Amino acid sequence: MNTEVRIQVTEEPGHVPLITVTGPLDLYSGPQLYRRATRVLERHASLVVDLAGVTACDSSGLNTVLRLCRRAGEARGRLVVVSPPALLDRLAPLTLRESALVVYGSAEEARTTDLAA
Repeated sequence: MNTEVRIQVTEEPGHVPLITVTGPLDLYSGPQLYRRATRVLERHASLVVDLAGVTACDSSGLNTVLRLCRRAGEARGRLVVVSPPALLDRLAPLTLRESALVVYGSAEEARTTDLAA
């Protein structure tokens, strides 16, 4: 069983930066995602995180997304999540009532949408 996470960052002129996560989003991989994403948020207010390839997500993974959402909001930007895992999809509406988190079904749709907060 592959328990390693892959985190790929794509930054292209004219597009919102995209981070693609493949593998588990948990206690071990969450800090990796947070570090990579916050480096991107230092240069851009908004960020798309594609979670379609996430194979498992625990409460630590949810916490990572919540922290990134808060960080983007502090920068007056937005965090866009694509294809969130079931845990995040169920719990996010309860924990992010008025937040900077936006959810889309595909990375293309998310990256071509005006993400002005």
